[in-house]
Amino acid sequence: MKSILWFTLFCLLPLISSAAPELSGSPHELSQYLLDQRRIINIHGEAEKKVEADTAIVTISVKTKESQLKLALQKNEDIRKNLKEKLVKAGISEEKIQSSKFSSTPNYGWIKDKPKNYEVSNEVKISITNETQLQAIAKLVDSQKEVFLGATDHEDSAKEDNKLEALEAALNDVQRKRALYEKNLGINLKPVRISNQNVYEQKTMVRHRAVQQASEGAYLSSQSADVAMEPPAQPSSDFGSITYKANTSIEFITN
Repeated sequence: MKSILWFTLFCLLPLISSAAPELSGSPHELSQYLLDQRRIINIHGEAEKKVEADTAIVTISVKTKESQLKLALQKNEDIRKNLKEKLVKAGISEEKIQSSKFSSTPNYGWIKDKPKNYEVSNEVKISITNETQLQAIAKLVDSQKEVFLGATDHEDSAKEDNKLEALEAALNDVQRKRALYEKNLGINLKPVRISNQNVYEQKTMVRHRAVQQASEGAYLSSQSADVAMEPPAQPSSDFGSITYKANTSIEFITN
C-alpha cells in the first residue's frame, strides 16, 4: 500500500511544480510585481498659487533697407545704439537691453544677378519692471519708422520658488485626504511611490494702452522731433498674473 502511495506522489510532483507561477526579472521588476499584488490606494492632490508678474520682456525689431549691405548694417547698428541710449535715460539698465536674432535679406529686381537692395533685421529684447518703462519703449516705436513692436511676455523672478510652493500645497492636499481615509476607514496607509507629478504655469496678460497704441500706431518719420525721455516715476508691476498649477498622485498600501 505504501509503495503505491509513494508511486502516486512521484507521478504528481511534476504537475504540482508546473502549477506554481514562475517569477523572473530584475529585483526592481519583482518588487513592483509583488507591490501590485497588494491593496493599493491612489490619492490625487492638486493646488495652485497665483502671483503678480514683476518683469516684462518686450521684443522690438529694427529693420533697415539700403542699396548696399554695409550701409544697411551700419544704419541698423546706429539706430540700435540710439535706442539703447534713450532707454538708459528712461531708467532701463544696459544689461536689460539685449540684441538677439539677426537676419539679412537681399532683394532682387528683374535681373537677378545682383540685389537691388538689402534689408537687415535685428531683434532687441528689453526687460522692464514698470509701466513707465513700457511707455518709453512705445514712444520710441512710434517715433521711428524702422522700429517695430514685437511680442511682449511677462515673467516672475521667483518662478522656481513659487513652483515648489504650489507642489508643496498639492502634497499637503494628498496628506489631508490620506488622514481622512485613515480616520473614516480605520486603516493605516503607507506611501510607496509617486505615480504622477506635474507643475505648469498659466499666464494672464494685461493689454496696456501704450502697447496698444504702438502696435496699431502710425509710425512717424525718423526725421521727426526727438522724443523727450523721462526717468520712471512711480514703479508699477502691473504686467499681469501668473498662476502655478500643481498636481500629484501618490500610491499607498494598506498595512
